[in-house]
Amino acid sequence: MKGSSIIIFDISSPVKTFANVGPSPKVDRLLPRIMGKTPNRIISEVEFGRLTLADLELIRYDVHYNRPQTNINRMVVAAVSYAIQELKQGSEA
Repeated sequence: MKGSSIIIFDISSPVKTFANVGPSPKVDRLLPRIMGKTPNRIISEVEFGRLTLADLELIRYDVHYNRPQTNINRMVVAAVSYAIQELKQGSEA
């Protein structure tokens, strides 16, 4: 019976670890508001209250990490990142 030892590994992980995998439905609703817009237009969307800085950060994270890296997605991330940077610099001044 020495050769038939069974080792059982019970691995537990929190449910939240794997809960947010894949594109966010909230970002799917927000993307049409920024698709094809320049960073200055995105900034004006925030200034008029149609989007928030938190929305932009969520869009940037979701498009960068949870979606395929196509050219359009890279352009969206670049435009949103630039708009976030400009908004943060504007709030510091």
